[in-house]
Amino acid sequence: MSFLKIFQVDLQNLRRLFWQAQALGWGALFVASYVALERSGLSVGDALLISLVRSLLGLVISCVLLWPVVRWARRRALPMLVTIIILVVWCYVLGWGETELTTAVVRAIGLDLAALPRYLAAAWLFRAMAYMVWSLLYFAIRYWVDTQESRMRLVQLQAERRMMEVQQLRAQVNPHFLFNAINSILAEAENPRMVTMLTEGVAEFLRFSLRQTDGSQELGEELDALEHYLRVEKVRFEDYFDYTITASEAARRQRVQGVLVQPLVENAIKYGQRTSSPPLRLRVTADVMGKELVIVVANTGRWVPPVEGRPDGGVGLSNLKRRLELIYDDAARCDCSEADGWVRLELHIPVKQKGTSA
Repeated sequence: MSFLKIFQVDLQNLRRLFWQAQALGWGALFVASYVALERSGLSVGDALLISLVRSLLGLVISCVLLWPVVRWARRRALPMLVTIIILVVWCYVLGWGETELTTAVVRAIGLDLAALPRYLAAAWLFRAMAYMVWSLLYFAIRYWVDTQESRMRLVQLQAERRMMEVQQLRAQVNPHFLFNAINSILAEAENPRMVTMLTEGVAEFLRFSLRQTDGSQELGEELDALEHYLRVEKVRFEDYFDYTITASEAARRQRVQGVLVQPLVENAIKYGQRTSSPPLRLRVTADVMGKELVIVVANTGRWVPPVEGRPDGGVGLSNLKRRLELIYDDAARCDCSEADGWVRLELHIPVKQKGTSA
């Protein structure tokens, strides 16, 4: 991301870069002209004066007479052969005209150029070639700039598309939770106290979801909301369910995408109820290990592979993996393992260092 920002600044200062290139190019031609004139027998002062006049005229002509024509030819998207013919003819006209104008100006100052027949014979041709090189460089630089701008627009479109897909995947999580929570409330319809506790737990979790505006928050905020969610499940299953949440302060301060752990917990409860002997035990831990935030959701029971085509075939887990891929590319991963009657799902997410951009 930092490279794109630096490059974007360069694109926004094309006018400054144009004048820097002009100064560098015509400065180099000033030196070349001075060397040629000094070797032809002119004094240092005369050589400097003629070189200065030529360079200033070249600068003015390239900006006033050459640049508008080159820009017009580029914007009209003329056939390549037609563009080449127009530029060649125009550059030779400018080279001849500038040489004649330089000769008139220098003679008006009082210098005699009769001693430089070879220089005058080649000056217009050399300057015409310089204008051709100027035109080619302009086309090349504009093509490079247009290509880079197109790439940047493509990157921005891809980022927006990714964000939209992430938001769509997140939208599939909360309705899934609401569906389960409403079923739990309906199951306890005859127990007002239980309904109140369940409703308060659901309200706290929804309050957490509605607070998210940029799609991310500190992990500690989600773990607090997850506590309300698990209290709902504890009320629902009573002694048949037990849970613990343990997280270090460093882990709680890490910013992550919204609703990151809840899909894993929901899957653990759903499949743990099917495969674990009572009571179902759930452990959620989070810690920063090196350059990674490691979140572990473990439950008693057996691993149930998702079945493609089934409505409940691991939708939450598959959505989460897709979100991690969209947000972190290959930098994050979700590992699954089973041992000693426990199923473990581990999230490994790169730690965002201070001062870095996402």
